Amino acid sequence: MTTLAVFKLRRQGVVGSFKTPGYPYLPMVSLVGLLVVFIGMPKEALLIGVITTLVLIMFYAIVREGKRASPEKVRLFEEIEKFFEGHKT
Repeated sequence: MTTLAVFKLRRQGVVGSFKTPGYPYLPMVSLVGLLVVFIGMPKEALLIGVITTLVLIMFYAIVREGKRASPEKVRLFEEIEKFFEGHKT
């Protein structure tokens, strides 16, 4: 998904903070490789991966919307934020 986003953003003229090495050839090779991996995967594994990704995207959207809607944050998410803020590089 990230590689596709790079193609789309570059086409729209967005200048990134870094240049992708070998652009556009290396990202294309990575997409072809990913397609080969997906084709070779058992259908059950692919289905589990797709379902997991969709559930996590929905969870992220719900949490993000909840943070916008109410000024109070859930304590668990505050602790997670503190943890990651302390580990920024």
